[in-house]
Amino acid sequence: MLFTALPAFTLAGLLPPYCGTNPAQPQSLAPYPTSVEVVARALSHTAKRSEIFRGFLQFRLALQKAGLNDGFQWLDGSFTELIEVRESRNPNDLDVVTFFRRPPHLRSDPLWAEFFASNSTLFHPLSNKQNYHCDSYFVDLDIDPLTLVAQTRYWYGLFSHRRVTGEWKGMLEVPLAITAADHAAAALLMPGIQP
Repeated sequence: MLFTALPAFTLAGLLPPYCGTNPAQPQSLAPYPTSVEVVARALSHTAKRSEIFRGFLQFRLALQKAGLNDGFQWLDGSFTELIEVRESRNPNDLDVVTFFRRPPHLRSDPLWAEFFASNSTLFHPLSNKQNYHCDSYFVDLDIDPLTLVAQTRYWYGLFSHRRVTGEWKGMLEVPLAITAADHAAAALLMPGIQP
């Protein structure tokens, strides 16, 4: 089920960890599948948020140019909270974990290692924070299944709770492939300085 609107925020200003009354229903659990257009419409309502989301859209373009377009992204952090109400401040960035399939011609480990080395800045969190306002991390869906489960468990555990308070919260999931929703999202953003 694709969410065409984000779930209502809790009284604490967080996305709920599940929708409805039964957290045992898989379709009601976070991360909530949605589109970048829905996220932009709901969360890019200030100049700072528009600047951050514009960077995220540019990050997605960089991934596509590198051939990474099969997978999904989890979105979290203060950008996905009502942080202006909670802490009287703007969000600093958007936390992103990109779950991706390697391009078909790079499925072998030696070819992937070569690609990774030649595109290392694309996988560097500090570089992506500076260039795209994204605190970004990656999970390779073509790795050993046990490692994949461990990495997914780590990111879900980290993203489903606020680090400082331990509050349980929801997160968002968008497809990695760029679609018309990306262009629609860009059109929703407040004008800003283009990099």
